[in-house]
Amino acid sequence: MADPHKEWWTMADIADHWRVEPGTIWDYRHQTRHPRKPGQAPKLPPEDDTIGRTPVWHPQTIIGFKRPGRGHGGGPKRNRAENQGTAGSGLRPAASGGIGRPE
Repeated sequence: MADPHKEWWTMADIADHWRVEPGTIWDYRHQTRHPRKPGQAPKLPPEDDTIGRTPVWHPQTIIGFKRPGRGHGGGPKRNRAENQGTAGSGLRPAASGGIGRPE
């Protein structure tokens, strides 16, 4: 976990705090600076400063920011072994061994 007592956090620190890949934070920053839709909610607050060419944030800026939720399809992936035989069919195995039901 990123150290909340540091003076500055980099994108790597934010990724560590949010438990995402550093590339995700880079994408959030790009999407915030160049939104696809007007009025789109920012995915990352504006940087508090830059050190050289590196954007940095005070830890409290990130901790107090409401992180965007996961989009469509987000969340943990299902275990493949659990879905063996039903992958892609839109059906789940029936409890009695009969015909599967649509989800």
